[in-house]
Amino acid sequence: MSESAGELFELLGNEDAAFVEAQAWTFEQKLLVARLLFHAGRVGEADRLLRPLIRADRDHRELLKIWAQIKHTQGQLTEAVHAFARLHAVEPQTDSVLGAIGEIHRCAQFATKREPELDLVADSAIARMHRARSELESAFRLAAAQKFTSAIKVCDAVADRHRAFDAQIYKLACLVKCILLESVGQLDRAIEALEYLGRTRGFELDNDRMITLAGAYERRGTHDDLGRAMKLFVHLFERTRSAEYLSRMARLAERAGLKEEAAEFDRQFMTAFHEEQGELEIREILEAALLRWVPIATLRELLHSEEPLDAPPGHDQDRKRAILLALRGEHRESESVWRTIISRGGVRPEDLKYLAELLEGNGDVKGAHKLLLAALSEEEVADGFVLGRLLADPERAPAENLRALFSDREKAEHTLEGLRHMAKGNQLSPESWSTLARFERLIGRDDDAERHTKKATALERVHSRSTPRIGHVQVAAIYEFKGKKHGLVHEIWANRYAVNSKDDEGGQLDEASIFGNVAHDMMRDIQNVFVAVRVFVQQKFPHLVEDLDRYRYVLKVTKDDEPSGGVSAGAAVALAFLSVFLQKSVPNHFAITGSLVADSSSEIRINRVADIDHKVLGTYHRKVPLLIAPAENRVDLELSHVVPRSFWESRVAFARNLTQVMKLVFGDDVWEW
Repeated sequence: MSESAGELFELLGNEDAAFVEAQAWTFEQKLLVARLLFHAGRVGEADRLLRPLIRADRDHRELLKIWAQIKHTQGQLTEAVHAFARLHAVEPQTDSVLGAIGEIHRCAQFATKREPELDLVADSAIARMHRARSELESAFRLAAAQKFTSAIKVCDAVADRHRAFDAQIYKLACLVKCILLESVGQLDRAIEALEYLGRTRGFELDNDRMITLAGAYERRGTHDDLGRAMKLFVHLFERTRSAEYLSRMARLAERAGLKEEAAEFDRQFMTAFHEEQGELEIREILEAALLRWVPIATLRELLHSEEPLDAPPGHDQDRKRAILLALRGEHRESESVWRTIISRGGVRPEDLKYLAELLEGNGDVKGAHKLLLAALSEEEVADGFVLGRLLADPERAPAENLRALFSDREKAEHTLEGLRHMAKGNQLSPESWSTLARFERLIGRDDDAERHTKKATALERVHSRSTPRIGHVQVAAIYEFKGKKHGLVHEIWANRYAVNSKDDEGGQLDEASIFGNVAHDMMRDIQNVFVAVRVFVQQKFPHLVEDLDRYRYVLKVTKDDEPSGGVSAGAAVALAFLSVFLQKSVPNHFAITGSLVADSSSEIRINRVADIDHKVLGTYHRKVPLLIAPAENRVDLELSHVVPRSFWESRVAFARNLTQVMKLVFGDDVWEW
């Protein structure tokens, strides 16, 4: 231990440097610390901190938002979906119908002729809306059949019938009409209709009308139109504070040749985007880091490149300055500030943890561990993250020192309970169970320690054996709540079993072997993909798949309580079967999306999918580093007003066909197998 460290410990023994009494955190402080822990990768600790809060207050928007992200990251998709649904339920209700238009359009695409299960004949608002939506579905179907005049007449009839007494249906019909007009290039008529709607009482400042009109102006694209669109988007941003409108303003300014204005709007868009994603500003990082120690290297990863590293006004300026100095890499200066803070008295456990980190970085490991022991001694419940590091290094943190620290039975029990919660919150983490086992052994609970050591060892063995795994693929999907889309990542599992009977034909995948809540369209697509990929591997890798007919195949689509449909999981299904056919493991550092088209036995294309920007966000929230997406979706992301280019460029890899997907997943030497 260095001489300066020895002086520090003498200082800690002085009465003037006594520890301040720990104060109970407020609701806002717990929420802030949980956000820090979540983004720092300590998801289980964030879960444990917020669980009592979510039980007490299920209507707090920021709490629901981070809780949904935690559940998504932990793979608890049902809880995540429920949290998203609850979040939308408590948000201020609007009279927007744009989400309903999307639903009507989808229903029109997949509608089949059938007898209605319920005939709504009353003149209630629900019955009127039901009938109007059915008619507008027919308008979309007429447009798809190239009968645009008839489609417009349906919209006009619905609007005229409800103009006087149902504003929502009237607006819905008018907007559907304008969308159909735009779809066939009749922008002038669409704009005229939207401007007329704006002269109708009650719709002058209607958000749906302004959004649709601004988009039409932007597409028509005259100099005056761009100016009108800019004014509308400025007004919409002022009313909603949605980052999307800042992005739209940046693109409009760029088109108008206003480079400085475009750059400023882009900067504001990035700031607002990070805020919408629940990311922490430097001010919040510092506030939370004062309450819970997080390694400086981890804090540095949470910073946004465009944020200045300046101390914001407020309390604890010296402590914030010490952390900022460390974030800048000025470690000696940071250490000096921490020593000054400690010399003044009123020491907090977190002060010692940050100083210990700096000492360890300078090579004084024993001195750092002694500081950490001093910090833990002042905590009613010892910091499980710090304790785990000390327990894992018995040479530098001798067991007798730790055992003396927990001679207080109440402190030991509180800490034990905290470590149990941490392990349960990270159920698949060998490290969490190892920390719990080591602490149990330290305090004499040998039977529990033995049991949890075996669990940690088994988890470590499973991790080393099963990551990556054959046939397991993460797929990026979309869940929609009242017109608002959320990206989620779930899994598809493929497997095979040997055919024993001569009468049981192998090489097949029938509907009975496809498990999960799978819609009919997806069921057919899975079987289609299976056949295409089977032929593909027989063409490309005949020496590896000579035994395909000796097996029958099964597929499981997870998230059973919600129906899965569509064709955007085609690429994931193909990759799962490729993995099983070739018996090659699939890495788990990515998710994939894309529909499949078999051009020939040796060429399978990956086609464009919808909502790619929301799927990018879904993989980010799930903490999946990479999304493999169709090359056709690149232009969608380049034009996206949901995710900035600087955000998605490092998180998305594009593929035009299954061959490129295989190279991204298995490496360039895939053809040497």
